[in-house]
Amino acid sequence: MMLRHLSVSCAGLLALVITAPARSADGRPPLAIRHGIVLDRSLVGPSANGPWTPIAAAGTEIRDGHDYPFAKRIDAPANYDGHSVQSPHLLIENVTFAGPVDVYTRRPVVFRRVSISPTMAAPWALHTRPEAGPVLFLWSSTSSATTAHLQRGLYLRSSSVTVYRSHLHRAADGIQIHAPHVRVLETLIDDLVAAKGDHNDGIQLLGQASDVEIARSRIVNRHPQTSCLNLSGARITVTDTYISGGGWTIYGGAQAVAGGGRPPRAIRVEGNIIGRNLFAKGGNFGAVAYWDHSPGSENVWLRNTFVTGEPVFRGDR
Repeated sequence: MMLRHLSVSCAGLLALVITAPARSADGRPPLAIRHGIVLDRSLVGPSANGPWTPIAAAGTEIRDGHDYPFAKRIDAPANYDGHSVQSPHLLIENVTFAGPVDVYTRRPVVFRRVSISPTMAAPWALHTRPEAGPVLFLWSSTSSATTAHLQRGLYLRSSSVTVYRSHLHRAADGIQIHAPHVRVLETLIDDLVAAKGDHNDGIQLLGQASDVEIARSRIVNRHPQTSCLNLSGARITVTDTYISGGGWTIYGGAQAVAGGGRPPRAIRVEGNIIGRNLFAKGGNFGAVAYWDHSPGSENVWLRNTFVTGEPVFRGDR
């Protein structure tokens, strides 16, 4: 098995080792990511997993009881890139969509090596409706065409969505999460766009978000407003992720309480690195604000540093 080592000096606090897991479509071993700081565009999205020759499709709604020329019905459980589907499902693989995709079907859907790039202004690239079944979004990408405004890359309103090794860019928000059981793993969110009235978030979690894992990802917001991570909900973990930019790099969720929302509970932010390449403080105003450390919150802030190795202390505001 191939082995590749990468060391990053952060005042002696960080040493990264990258190993090679299961092989990609063309036999090359894709790198296993230990920390999101190493992610770049060569490691995520459809073309990062080997030669890619997609078919073209228009935007669509995916509903029960319909057949689609770009989707295969798989009648048995299967495993994709280490992520299992336990029941019959739809596989959408090697497709480029020129418009938004709206998922209603209760059958699980696997998007693998898919690009969704609306050519006209759109509220989302991929929308999972509340009634939708589990969704895997693997080695895929969302973006807008050069002149079209995209409000959200992924608009997740259904339970049980996994995003893995994907590239979300050229949208006002990378991901909005309104539902439980969401995982964002080894994913790059960058190149956010700002139109009048936008509030840019790399990932925005709203009150219904719970049991969410964000790990080994890279989230960059070049705009001096809002955040890379806007956290709200319960049982949220953010680990081993690189984050840089925004107004505040992390909103801790306590601002939702002032607006009548639920207080954040059991939020764990650990082992993350905050960059200073865009703003000296991490974000335009600072690294973290509205962190709820009230008794009983069960929120944990641990081992988070700037890229230079200095500890980042939780923000109170």
